[in-house]
Amino acid sequence: MKTRILFVDDESLALQGLQRLLRQMRTDWDMAFADSASRALELMRHSPFDVVTDMLMPGMNGAEFLNEARKHYPHTIRLILSGHADKELIFQCLGFAHQFLAKPCPPESLKAALARVSRLNQTLQSNEGLREFITRMDRFPSVPSLYIDLAETLLNADVSPAEVTRIVSKDPGVTAATLKLVNSAFFGGACEIPDPAVAISCLGLDTFKSLAFSLNAFSPFDAALFKERALEGLWHHSVDVAVAAKRIAEIEGADKKTVAGAYVGGLLHDIGKLVLILYSWEQHRKSARSR
Repeated sequence: MKTRILFVDDESLALQGLQRLLRQMRTDWDMAFADSASRALELMRHSPFDVVTDMLMPGMNGAEFLNEARKHYPHTIRLILSGHADKELIFQCLGFAHQFLAKPCPPESLKAALARVSRLNQTLQSNEGLREFITRMDRFPSVPSLYIDLAETLLNADVSPAEVTRIVSKDPGVTAATLKLVNSAFFGGACEIPDPAVAISCLGLDTFKSLAFSLNAFSPFDAALFKERALEGLWHHSVDVAVAAKRIAEIEGADKKTVAGAYVGGLLHDIGKLVLILYSWEQHRKSARSR
């Protein structure tokens, strides 16, 4: 089954440029183009699409459109392609967008992002329930004890970036969310940042506090799930692997960026298992309710 991608932009020249740019991909993807969010939603009522949208549009803006797409078509993979870097608008999309791309976007970067969408579709095509669950996730849950620790720490007016980093660097969910945002095109993502300490410094504590409190970008695991599915052991294993990977990189004489990347790679190496555990937990609860 071919990947179906819907591009949404109120500027006709932008849509024409995308059509020219992606013409050679017509054999691999089915593509449609809409000049407004309302037109895009109309098309989505008749056919399934993954979407790539601009942000600043008259009527319904990109954030509102992605929210509607997520609510009514949760299986949809959602990307932003925009030249508008307004932080408030970007933050509105944190729970709705899977990836952020900035205009002007190098052709190869756009094609690579869409190719990843296509590969993900192929990987998940045999399990539509899992695909919908993954694309519906608006955040990755945090370790309950660390979530409480982070919230209490951020309430301290004199908190330092080092104190925040100490907590974040132990939590796969918060680390993943922070790195996703700071490495997006809207935060100058041309230079990859693998280090939570650098990421928090780039965002600034005020922005990070907004993510945590005003925007609810982080949330804890369900306590019953965390206990019943023995997630604490998996979390400790992830931290142990992160520390070991960092130490090996240091012994091998790697530079600071590589050492930081080794740590994060270790911390996140089992994040797919956590997603599957969350999915099985949801299926279990649905089954229990239907009895």
